[in-house]
Amino acid sequence: MKNRTVAVFISAALLMAMVGVCSAAAQHSGKVIETMNSGGYTYAKVEENGDTYWVAGQQSNIAVGEEVHFTEQMWMQNFHSKSLDRTFDKVLFVTTIEGDASSPAHAATPHPAPVATEVAALKSASISKPEGAYTIADLYAQKEALNGKTVQVRGEVVKISRNILDRTWVHIKDGSGTKGSDKVVFRSTSDTVVVGDVVTAEGRLEVDKDFGMGYLYPVIVEDATFTK
Repeated sequence: MKNRTVAVFISAALLMAMVGVCSAAAQHSGKVIETMNSGGYTYAKVEENGDTYWVAGQQSNIAVGEEVHFTEQMWMQNFHSKSLDRTFDKVLFVTTIEGDASSPAHAATPHPAPVATEVAALKSASISKPEGAYTIADLYAQKEALNGKTVQVRGEVVKISRNILDRTWVHIKDGSGTKGSDKVVFRSTSDTVVVGDVVTAEGRLEVDKDFGMGYLYPVIVEDATFTK
C-alpha cells in the first residue's frame, strides 16, 4: 500500500493498541468544528491550540462546538475513506472520541465500545497446536529462520482492530511465550473473526516490520486467513 503511517500510532496498540507494540500515546483535547458519521466511524474536524485537523474513531455521539478528548493512535496521510468517497490530507485515527458526558449530545447515549477490544484471559491456559503448526513462542524464537515463510498458529483471538491501513489486525494468543512476546498480530483483509474465537491462523511471517515513528513489530503475520 502506498499510503504509509507517518506519525505516532497507536497506541497499540494496530496497530497501539491498535495493534500490539507501540510508543507512549499522547492525549488530546479539542473543539469540534465539523463532524460526520460513515462506515461505523465518526470523523471530526477539531481545533486544538490553534491547529485544526481531522480525527477518526469508533462511531460516537458528538456535536459541533463540543469539547472532545481522545488518545493518539495513528496518523495517516492521504487517507481515502471509501464510505465517504473522500480523501483526507491527513487524519488521526483513535479508538474513541470522548465528549463531555454532561453535554446534551451525550445525555441519552452511552459511549460505544472501543474499536479494539481485548479479553482479559484465555479460555484455556494453553491451546494445543495442530500438526505442522507453530506456537507463539516458536514464532519469536525462530523468527529469523521463518521470515518470509508461511506459518500456522492455533490460538485465541484476544483483540481486533479494524480498518487500519486497509487491514484487520487480529491479535492471537495461545498461552505460550512471555509478557511482551505472548501474542502475534495477524493482518488480514478478512473480517470474519471475533474476540474470543479459537482459530487456526495462517499467513506469511515478517520480522522487524516498521510502520513508521517507532511502530515496529518484531514479528507480524501478513495476508492471514482464519479457520475455526
